[in-house]
Amino acid sequence: MKISSKIVDPSPPPKEISYFPKNGLKSGSIQYFPEGLLGHQFLKRGFQGTYIEKGEAKQKVEVWNNAEVKVKAEDKDKKDTEDATNGKTKDKEFKLFLAIFKDSQEAISALKIYKDNLSKKGNVFSGSIIEFKALAVRGEDPYQGKVFVLQKGFYLLGVVGFEREEEGEDRLAEFVKKVKW
Repeated sequence: MKISSKIVDPSPPPKEISYFPKNGLKSGSIQYFPEGLLGHQFLKRGFQGTYIEKGEAKQKVEVWNNAEVKVKAEDKDKKDTEDATNGKTKDKEFKLFLAIFKDSQEAISALKIYKDNLSKKGNVFSGSIIEFKALAVRGEDPYQGKVFVLQKGFYLLGVVGFEREEEGEDRLAEFVKKVKW
């Protein structure tokens, strides 16, 4: 401890870390992957951060004398909400990621490979994502869940594992606005 406290690292953290929105970010969750981001070799190196998706408001249902009684809607911003089936649900986690490539052409190629991979192993959905005019893919990965990915310069930015599309789009829109290239 004594020795490690005297070791000084004057280098700043990678600029890409500052691109991740703070809203909903799980503390200490941003990780660097030197290769195979999200388990895909075609994504190469990059960063991912874990976010908390707030649970939906649920109604608590109690059974009394063989009759269902709806008690009240639970606060959607609470950590745990009760539901009729299992008593508790937790806030879900999803990930934002940023894959780094040597140039925009390599990023575009990786996006095409990602789309092909999703169409073979999962689903690719039609329609655009967020308000940006960028090359983008919407789909569902069998392991990661729902996916939105877009290309910006030499980066691929994406969100995976969200349940509510609005939450995924909002967080990705924040992310895209912060990315400078």
